[in-house]
Order: sequence, then C-alpha cells, then structure tokens
Amino acid sequence: NIKNLSIQCISLQSKGNERYMKILPYYKKLNIIERAAIDGNDKDKIIKLGKEMNIIFDEFASDNNRALFLKSVNIWTEHIESNNNFTIVIEDDIVPTENIINRFYILTKELPKDFDICVMTGVVFGKPKYYSNFLYGKTSFSCIGAYLLSKKGAEKLIEITKSGIIKTHNSGAVLDYWICCNMHKLNFYK
Repeated sequence: NIKNLSIQCISLQSKGNERYMKILPYYKKLNIIERAAIDGNDKDKIIKLGKEMNIIFDEFASDNNRALFLKSVNIWTEHIESNNNFTIVIEDDIVPTENIINRFYILTKELPKDFDICVMTGVVFGKPKYYSNFLYGKTSFSCIGAYLLSKKGAEKLIEITKSGIIKTHNSGAVLDYWICCNMHKLNFYK
C-alpha cells in the first residue's frame, strides 16, 4: 500500500527545504519524509564519511554526487534496519503522476516478488526487455530520480559498494551510472 510505504525524499539543494516544499503538495496523501542531503560543499565531511563507510570513489565524481551517493547509502542502511520490506527513494524535484496510487498498484502487481530495485523515473537507452506496459527489465538508463527498493536490494547495493571503486560517468554522475554498471548483480526492473 503506497499510502503506508515510506517515501524518502533527499533534499539536494543548499537553500534549506525550498524544493521539497514545492513538491510536498503533490504527495499530500502519501507518507513522504524529507531527508536533508549531505552538503556537497563540505569536502572534509564527504571524505570522512566515505572512509567511515568504506566507500571509495574514482577521481571523476563531483563532491555533490559523492554526497548524494553517501546519503543514499545511509538511507539503504536505515531501510535494512526498519520494519518496512520496501521503501521509495526520490530526489526533491520529482513530482508524481496524477494517478500515482493506481499506477503504483499496477506496478507492484506486475513486479516479481524477488525484485531488488525498480527505477521509477529516468531516460532509457538500448532495447529493454518488456514485461508489461508498466514494467521492463535490464537496460541502461540515466536520471535515477525515484526508485522502489526492497530490503534485499538495499543489502545487495551496500555489499556492492564495498566490493570496489565507485565508478563515475564522464558527466560526474555517480548513483545512476553506478547502478547501471552493477544492474547485472541485481534483480533490476524499471
């Protein structure tokens, strides 16, 4: 039930919660929680957190993208420790479709029970494997502004972060590119 499911909204900008407040009315019947991002201008904090979390980025990752990635890992860790089997993670500029509750119901009916992650936004590249009008499988994508994550998926993502260097796209993007590079290790859907 999406009304009971927690939606973790990462506020990315440095102007407090300005963008979050603009999208909040679109989520009025949903359980949305604002999560302040790690300040991308605080290089010392980013380096310290990366070391504490045993996460190594390649040299191309921007500080803001490192901060977003580290905040995402924090949310994944909290999700594992929560009582919820699933969570939705969004960025603070994601406005849901008008019929999000109905579309979410259809999506979760079609989504396999053993899924790890289902990306709910973004641009698709290549030829995806279609499962239905709402759901398709592995294909490259960008702009991971919203995704549904299972507890098992969060565990896998955290395990993968510790297994090697976090690769960055030449644009400086980290999270979506890294997930694309590792989707073969996940029960991935979009």
